[in-house]
Amino acid sequence: MCSRRVGIESLPDEILGRIFQKLPVEERGLLAPVSRQFQRVAADPYYWSYMKVASCRGSTQQVCRLLRRASFLRRLEIQDRSDANDLLACVAKHARNLNSLTMLRCRGYPGQKRPSLKAKLVCRVLRRCGRLRRLVSEGHLLLGRKVVQEILSRVLSRALKSGTVDWTVV
Repeated sequence: MCSRRVGIESLPDEILGRIFQKLPVEERGLLAPVSRQFQRVAADPYYWSYMKVASCRGSTQQVCRLLRRASFLRRLEIQDRSDANDLLACVAKHARNLNSLTMLRCRGYPGQKRPSLKAKLVCRVLRRCGRLRRLVSEGHLLLGRKVVQEILSRVLSRALKSGTVDWTVV
């Protein structure tokens, strides 16, 4: 009989990577120091193709640091964040390979009473993320009309395949 202990470290990197993908962003960072294998898997940009940033988890600086590293990021969900404008600026700068962006109930800046995003930042994301095919945004006050024009031009040119935009335009 074999007395060898079997643990999570005996799993191949590919399976650990899939597990890491399902974890919230902050927990990935907490698990990295556990072992060399975890550190290697947590640092592999391939496993950062999907990222969900929700509520108060992680500071703006931590999330932006992760976005800078995530060159393989394809799908991003931003949910219930009060720093959405800062995160959008970081997305426009570093997440050029983004295919899908979902923003739900986000406030532009901490302390804002009404959820609103800067149209200029949304337009910048639409222009710089050339592979963006899906945009979902609900529950925001849109400050400006240029973003509506940008979304319409992308839909008409078929660059944006699907979009669900529930914004109030002011």
